[in-house]
Amino acid sequence: MFDCIYVCWYLSRGHETVDRGLLKSLLGMLADLQMYHNIFELHFLQDTETLYHTESLEMLRDTELTVCKAQLTWHDEHEILLIFFHHSSPDTWYT
Repeated sequence: MFDCIYVCWYLSRGHETVDRGLLKSLLGMLADLQMYHNIFELHFLQDTETLYHTESLEMLRDTELTVCKAQLTWHDEHEILLIFFHHSSPDTWYT
């Protein structure tokens, strides 16, 4: 199940359509089973950090990076975080 959620995460980052309602339900079930924070969220945050680090290095090398592109990227990532973070997460930095 975790692999399927990760596939949806990668697809959503690539602007593919994913069923957000289904994802919210799956993440809610993981939270109800007390598996969300200890198993999913930790790996999600680590993978996201690695991905952002790699992408930021690529963007710094890209001489055609514009402020508009950076703003669109931030907006897209914020939308993705709103999907993949369960409301029971203790941190509220993503809202």
